[in-house]
Amino acid sequence: MKKSIILFILLTLLSVGGIIYGCVFVDAVISEAKLTEETLVGDRKVAEGISVGFRADSGDDIHWINSYDYSSGKSESDFKRGEILEAEENSIFDDIQRDKSFGKGDLTKTVKTSLYEDIRFTGWDTESFVTELDYESLNGLQEKEIHAFYEKVQERVVESGKAESGEIRLGNYLDYYPVCFSFQFGAQRYDSGSALNGLKIYDVKGNLSPENGAAYDRDVALYTSLNDIFKIPVIDNEYHKYEVSKAEEYNPEISLGYNTEVTKLFDGKSDYYEFDPIMALQEEKDNNKLLFIVNNRTAKGKPVDVSQICGGYGVYELPIEEESTTVEMGPRVVAVPDLIPMHDDISMIYAIDETAEYVEMSLSEDNRYLAIFSVKDGKYFVEMIDADSWTSDGIVEIFPTSEMMTYAWGEDGSLVATNHEDYVAVLVRREIGETGNKEIDYDMIYSGKISSDFDDTFFTDKMASKKNSYGKYHCGVDLGLAVASTDGKVALVQNPTSKDLNMLSDTNKNDRLAALEVAVIDKDGLAYRGLLKNELSDPGNGIVPVGSENWVKW
Repeated sequence: MKKSIILFILLTLLSVGGIIYGCVFVDAVISEAKLTEETLVGDRKVAEGISVGFRADSGDDIHWINSYDYSSGKSESDFKRGEILEAEENSIFDDIQRDKSFGKGDLTKTVKTSLYEDIRFTGWDTESFVTELDYESLNGLQEKEIHAFYEKVQERVVESGKAESGEIRLGNYLDYYPVCFSFQFGAQRYDSGSALNGLKIYDVKGNLSPENGAAYDRDVALYTSLNDIFKIPVIDNEYHKYEVSKAEEYNPEISLGYNTEVTKLFDGKSDYYEFDPIMALQEEKDNNKLLFIVNNRTAKGKPVDVSQICGGYGVYELPIEEESTTVEMGPRVVAVPDLIPMHDDISMIYAIDETAEYVEMSLSEDNRYLAIFSVKDGKYFVEMIDADSWTSDGIVEIFPTSEMMTYAWGEDGSLVATNHEDYVAVLVRREIGETGNKEIDYDMIYSGKISSDFDDTFFTDKMASKKNSYGKYHCGVDLGLAVASTDGKVALVQNPTSKDLNMLSDTNKNDRLAALEVAVIDKDGLAYRGLLKNELSDPGNGIVPVGSENWVKW
């Protein structure tokens, strides 16, 4: 018995010792894994002054930081074990950049509370086409003819029990498109379709009262305001297919005795329009705003009439007021922001060209400038607008049109973009005027072709996309590309793919690896391109870069 106990203790000690040795060995390997630089193209001297870095994680909770200084050629490699904790501040990566010492930072990451989640004006919801209401807050916005048509079909189906289907030309029943929406501000969900349908149920059952309707007051008020402002006439060739069937089993408390399905036809003769704006959220202390531009094209790319929009065609602002509400999360009660769209204060703040097609808008990280991307005459354009004074130096052509456009902001306000067909454009801020009274404008330091694989390496197609639901152009921001500018040149930093490193192994050739590729662009184009890697950059080691925490500084 004693021998067994002794043997068990020895095996346990050996096992623990093996684990400790393994951890120490792995820790030593990682801490010694220094980056080495390889120049691929151009003159390395133009990169002097740059410091870069990235973070990578492994499945066993090892968090690895690498940095490299081009002036000294010095590489630093640090790591920490353990689960990354959610926190409102004290980012682990911020600590590294401030202290240049990974060991001094807490193992936490910043959690940014976004003001919106999945925010999108649907333009697709047909509830407003098939919901006839006697509700004073709607101010007569519901179109009577189309509601009367569907009401008669629904009544026949409920009475006969037989489904009915057919096709209608929308312009025969409706003058303007209803402006529908479905999005979330903070803890509050706003959905015009759900609100109208809920009111319909109350109305039909004779229970429509101020109390029952109050749950939808905000939705209906926003719906009414948007429809008052945005008058988009129905196009001539929009056709809808409908099918109404009797509901065999349904909950009378939350639904009616029929199902109505409406789909938009899209063929040789048919087209359709969706009110589906491009948007940006301006987050500032006690002054949050949703900025948006109404989509002015049909699904086939034909222009629509925007001349009847009250206030004109341009960038519109929807102010958002922040209150606080409490939410039960298990045993805890948590205060969360309750963000209320101020529908009475919607206004047009910057006029734009009705003939251009607007495909993307985005604010710089400091919320100071708004970039608006548009397409016209086969070319992409960008306009950099001062979001304080709402002034601009005008629209700038950047490169030929393609179906995909990706961009990235630098912390210093620099902006780079590609059309994924070898063209890259770079814009940087410049300060003018005397110290203390400076204005900021933008210069285009380069726009043109680079090498055939540059855009694929530095710009990922796995971007944070704000693609219109059925839009032709796919535009979005690359969260993994780090950008910084100085003295007429811009540095770009990105994790390379397996293909870039010729390390295909068993992984996807487009997976990003724990290494860095660095480029410098000046007025003549690509001035330098280099690779930073070490033995831990191999795709088979399970170490994956956290692309959103790449960084570069001059």
